[in-house]
Amino acid sequence: MGSGPSNPEPRVLQAMTSAPVAPDDPAAGALLDEVAELARRVFRTSSACTLAVPGASRAGIEAVLASLISPGDRVLVGVYGHFGELLCTLATLHGGTVERVDAEAWGHPVDSEDMAARIRRNPPRVVAIVHADTSSGILQPLEAIGGACRDTGALFLADAVLSIGLGWRWWRSLTGCVTRWPRDAVALRACTWTWRDSRNSGLNTMQRNPPSCLYRCWRPPTKHCAS
Repeated sequence: MGSGPSNPEPRVLQAMTSAPVAPDDPAAGALLDEVAELARRVFRTSSACTLAVPGASRAGIEAVLASLISPGDRVLVGVYGHFGELLCTLATLHGGTVERVDAEAWGHPVDSEDMAARIRRNPPRVVAIVHADTSSGILQPLEAIGGACRDTGALFLADAVLSIGLGWRWWRSLTGCVTRWPRDAVALRACTWTWRDSRNSGLNTMQRNPPSCLYRCWRPPTKHCAS
């Protein structure tokens, strides 16, 4: 499930030959509930805001950013590969003021201590970084960055689309530190994402102003965001 094409599980191919389930079919609701429950086990969370988002892998990432960012919010992004660039693009698209922390070069992780120091000097609204970038396959240490977010109240998004499929050791580096540093939102392969149950989680983290775009904006219906 890492970079490149993967052979599908035969049961998946068999399921794809079946007639699709209509969105208003009660079976669709049961399926989504099951997906959410299984995803909560992966995330090690009890958060009700664990959602399956239709679309490519970037769909879950964009859903998080579209829901958190209001126009003008500062977003600090660590960049060490193609998908760090994508985080910058999506944050800008949804109205964020992006500040980059670039690695020395592709094939090298971002200096996590330097990024943590920048967070503490001038806390942004959102901090976003890829846990393992598909373009380079490099694992990004997150403990120092997450600790700085916890200390300053900045929201922390980790893109774990690749690392969830690279084996237990890599995924443990993200989920195993949950009691030591926060990850307020995590996006995974198969387009699922979750809010962490923490001091910043839940509806308090949603946009305070009208969203720049309703595309993939997930938050309760209001006068600005109709259902």
